[in-house]
Amino acid sequence: MASLTDFAKSIEEKLHNASRQPYWSEEESRQVMAEVEARRQRFLEIAASLNDNVIRPSLEILADHFSNANLVRDALIGHSACRFGYCERFPVNARVAFTVEHDVAFTDLSIRFEVSVAPPIVKVDEQDVFSIPPNEAFEDTATDWVQQRLLGFLNSYLRIDRGLEDFEDEVVTDPVCGMRINRSSAVATEVYRGHSYFFCSSDCRQSFSQRPSEFAQAESAVDE
Repeated sequence: MASLTDFAKSIEEKLHNASRQPYWSEEESRQVMAEVEARRQRFLEIAASLNDNVIRPSLEILADHFSNANLVRDALIGHSACRFGYCERFPVNARVAFTVEHDVAFTDLSIRFEVSVAPPIVKVDEQDVFSIPPNEAFEDTATDWVQQRLLGFLNSYLRIDRGLEDFEDEVVTDPVCGMRINRSSAVATEVYRGHSYFFCSSDCRQSFSQRPSEFAQAESAVDE
C-alpha cells in the first residue's frame, strides 16, 4: 500500500502538470448554473404541490380518525408528518413522515416515507422511496403511492389497538396530579411534542403549560 507521503506527492504532481487554462468558459459556467437554478425552482414547485395537494390532505384524512393524532407543523417545503401519541387504546408513540427529495443536480426527484413506532411492539415498513416520474401526471401516481403507504401503516397500527370502543371513553392520566379521568370528562387538553394531554382542572393545565417537559417526562415514566 502506498504511503501517505507518496499519495501526497501524486496529488502534487497532478496539480503541477494540470493545464492552467480553465476547463469551462465563463459563459459555460453561467449556462450550467442557470440550468441548475431552473431545475431547483421546478423542484420547489413540485415539492409544494405534492405537499399541499397530495401528502398533507391524505395525512389529515387519516389523522381525523384518531384523537391522539397531531399533524406536525413544519416550515420545510415538501415535508409533512403526523404523530400518534401514547394512549391507553394505542400504547405506543408513532410517527409517519413524507419528504420530497432531490439529488445534487435537481435532476432526480423522489418522495421518502418513514415510520417509527416506540416501543417497537409491532412490525412496520420503516422506509420506502418513490421516484417521481418526469411527466405532468406525477401527482396521480404519487397520490396512489402515498395513500397505499398510509394504509400499510394503518394495518400495522391497528394491530396495537386494545379494543376500546371509543376514544372519548378512554381512561387517561392527568400528567400533573395523576388523577385518572375519561377523555370526555377532561376539563382541558393540550398538545406537547405530538402527544395529547388531558387535565382534570384548569389549574393542572396551567401548571403543565409552565413546565411541560417536566410533567411530560413524568408521565412517560409512569406509562413505561
